[in-house]
Amino acid sequence: LRYARLRGGAMLPRMRRFEMGDYVYYRNTTGRTALEPQAWPEILRVVEVRPTGVLQLEGRCGNCITAHVTHCAPCHLPIDDHTIDPRLPRPSASLPCEVCKFPDGEEWMLLCDNCGAGWHTYCLKPPLTEVPEGAWYCPRCTAQRVPGEQAQAVDAGPKIAAAVPQHLKELVGAAVMREPRGRGRRDGRKLGVSSYLGRQGRAHRFQIVYEDGEIEEVGLPELRARLTFSAPDKKNARSTAVRQGALAEWALGEVRGVEAALGQGMPGWHSRTKVVALHTALTRPVLVQYQPSTQELRNLLSVLMLEKMRRVHLPFEWSNELRVILLEAGCSVRRLLSTGIRESVGPGALVSSGMPCAEAVVFGLSSELLDLVLPSVVDQAGIVTAALVPIEYITMGDEARMKWLSARQKEGRMVLCRSSGCLWVVIFATVFWRDTLFRESGDTVEVLKV
Repeated sequence: LRYARLRGGAMLPRMRRFEMGDYVYYRNTTGRTALEPQAWPEILRVVEVRPTGVLQLEGRCGNCITAHVTHCAPCHLPIDDHTIDPRLPRPSASLPCEVCKFPDGEEWMLLCDNCGAGWHTYCLKPPLTEVPEGAWYCPRCTAQRVPGEQAQAVDAGPKIAAAVPQHLKELVGAAVMREPRGRGRRDGRKLGVSSYLGRQGRAHRFQIVYEDGEIEEVGLPELRARLTFSAPDKKNARSTAVRQGALAEWALGEVRGVEAALGQGMPGWHSRTKVVALHTALTRPVLVQYQPSTQELRNLLSVLMLEKMRRVHLPFEWSNELRVILLEAGCSVRRLLSTGIRESVGPGALVSSGMPCAEAVVFGLSSELLDLVLPSVVDQAGIVTAALVPIEYITMGDEARMKWLSARQKEGRMVLCRSSGCLWVVIFATVFWRDTLFRESGDTVEVLKV
């Protein structure tokens, strides 16, 4: 009865479902006897499933055929000759790079694990010297903070960002450093940015996006251990607030107030002539600053890895040409619109909620102003301060200035780089940052000693 209904069309057999990436046999439809094999020995891969039930099959040789699902049988043998999941779609051979729009250089083409777009390693900013291991996400997806692993973990629908607890807000967007790891320390140091994911049970979970696109999920203790600069505790925050409160009482309108502010930042004896010259410079409508030439700025970039910084702050107005050079080098540039000395580099101007507003601060000023500004900026910068000064700032420095600079150099935090007729005074927050971000280059810049 069943056979009669099937032959008469009253009952249709259930068609087997196949998905893209499945391996199948092609049924032997020409067999006449039960002794002949019911399927051909070749194993084919499903590359397309059409709504009509037709499958497009690909063999090991690359040839493709089409067959209906009723003519295919599933292959249950383990397939070990593919190093990737066969269900993953293959990118087109003409997939272009999102930056240069060229499809060549396939061996240097990175595919985003979230959106599938292609990016050449040498087109990224900063460029990558090798193909990263593991999952990689393009700058566009990283900026949107929608990594593929996280997108697959949540259901479709509106995404609601996890509320950050008040005591953890200082860790969101913090700069993170991962030490070298692996056999032979193949994985070098990596800089990254942290973001809050939410709670997992009673523990807080954070996500770190590194400069090469790698994403790592860590807990709170591990994140604090990797911070590039420690978050201030209550005692340090109180002492910082007291110190900033004292410095905020600068009375720069009077000579006596200027002398007091100068002595707080750079202790020692300062001549009356120097104090009056500083007071006169502060009363001018436009501050005298030293704006670097394009070559001097490139010389700084050749020895200081500013592209590793998440925020490079320009407290004074620079030309568009100089800002373009920083942007082309991969720096994230931020500048302050105010031109006042207090609003630009004064106490507390570069700090928000007890944390530095920028990892790097780059500026140039005259010798009279620098003794007041440089200590204030160094205390507030997160990682490094780079100041362009005339060479007379070192050769004709007084006792207080030379004592302050010598102390920074004895700590191993300061580097003097002569470029053309000026000097770059580069002061790091720690010796670790000096060893990590400063690269010796005797071709264009000469490193001096105080």
